[in-house]
Amino acid sequence: MLRKLGKYREAVEDYTKVIGLDEKYLQAYNRRAVSYNKLKETGNMCLDLKKVCELGDCRGIESVQKAEKCK
Repeated sequence: MLRKLGKYREAVEDYTKVIGLDEKYLQAYNRRAVSYNKLKETGNMCLDLKKVCELGDCRGIESVQKAEKCK
């Protein structure tokens, strides 16, 4: 909800708490990556998307790699 309200920093904090409770919760990493992107924190966005790929879903990282946002 915070992300949809444009409160990206607060959203990152919430998603980080969720990830602390469940380190395999892909949706939390994906949504935190979106928030990082909105904050122009590309490095952090890429780290989250790479983690999601390690956990089995590489669509996000492949998409941003095609857009040359992550290496």
